[in-house]
Amino acid sequence: MKCNLVLSGGGTRGYAHIGVAKALLEKGIEINAISGSSSGAIIGAFLCDGFHPSDIEEILIKYEPEIGINYSRFWENILSFDSYTKVLKANLRSKTFETLQKPLHVCATNMNTGLQVMLNKGDLHEVLIATAAIPVLLPARNINEVPYADGGLSNNLPIEPFINGGYKIIGVHANPISDFDPSAGMIHRLDRSLHLLMRNNVSHNMKRCDLFIEPQELKSHHLFESKKTKELVQIGYDCVMNTVDLSTLNAEL
Repeated sequence: MKCNLVLSGGGTRGYAHIGVAKALLEKGIEINAISGSSSGAIIGAFLCDGFHPSDIEEILIKYEPEIGINYSRFWENILSFDSYTKVLKANLRSKTFETLQKPLHVCATNMNTGLQVMLNKGDLHEVLIATAAIPVLLPARNINEVPYADGGLSNNLPIEPFINGGYKIIGVHANPISDFDPSAGMIHRLDRSLHLLMRNNVSHNMKRCDLFIEPQELKSHHLFESKKTKELVQIGYDCVMNTVDLSTLNAEL
């Protein structure tokens, strides 16, 4: 069965998408096209470029990219995306959307208007860097003289390209809301607050999915974790294999 796949952002929690995709393939679900925001768009790009989920996991384990401190221009933005940019340029075979094996739609936020924009043409690397650019922490990316940033700000479950598209929609959200803990660290509190703000839009779109997947074990993980690729991938895989009922995909469109 072919389905369209929608992948949320979520920082390194988005690595769980790799495990979800692997499990879906083992269950006989073929990906027709992908729409994604932020880290979901990055994982989606590799899948649409013909990489098997296991290959993507191996690449991330090999490079272990991290969001680093931007020491050279700290006053402009706090963090640097350089290590992820190197992974994209060294491993993605396609440089443009047009040469991908499957259609990919990437959600980015227009920083002039605050509105979501679905990008699916032109320079693939530039768009992937833009959709992952969390404002203040990472710099916005100018594409055709328009500044774009994190797609999750405007839509962290961008199903719109697939509405009335003729295929069932599987939505995967990597940001289950953890219980409130006033003693949690600043990164955890910032992460949780950010996704609380996004939750209303996600809640609307999750109801429009034919199947919605949200691995609850991701609650114990935060946006920026290093050297936990295998654990995060396994969480996504186990969620599909052990807790997800795929029978809803058999109903008529």
